Amino acid sequence: MTVEQKKQKNVAQGIKIFKADHHQLRLITPLFDAYRVFYQQPSDMHAARKFLAERLNNHESTIYFAADKQQMTAYGFVQLYTKFSSISLSKILILNDLYVCENHRKKGIGSLLMTKTKEHAIENGFAKIVLETAPANQIAQALYLSHGYTNQEKQFINKTLDLTK
Repeated sequence: MTVEQKKQKNVAQGIKIFKADHHQLRLITPLFDAYRVFYQQPSDMHAARKFLAERLNNHESTIYFAADKQQMTAYGFVQLYTKFSSISLSKILILNDLYVCENHRKKGIGSLLMTKTKEHAIENGFAKIVLETAPANQIAQALYLSHGYTNQEKQFINKTLDLTK
């Protein structure tokens, strides 16, 4: 058994991964708000809850969260979106958001969420999982590399048109 598997086993004794629906918005909204604050956005619990509710209502994302078995306290979450590739004629899973509460990091929770993401992708016929992370977020990068993710050389140039300005 690897060190990572031992860590997951120890964490798994008290923490379970759940698929979120509207009943868990009270648990995941504070995590989502903290995630946004981590990326230098102002805290706005109302807007965060509304955004998550819309994603769930419209079936636009899948959210998994780590919590105690009674779902009284949530420790982290991952939000997933679907993208399609015309080139490869396949579905691609976008791991858009991953966050673990600061006081629960380094306990294997991020790893549990990554494992659930991979299981979800396989069960739902995705060809691959893609994600982006900040260059300075070395802890997240180490987690992703430990789960087999690789840095990709850009095959295409990304362009953005910001319609909010």
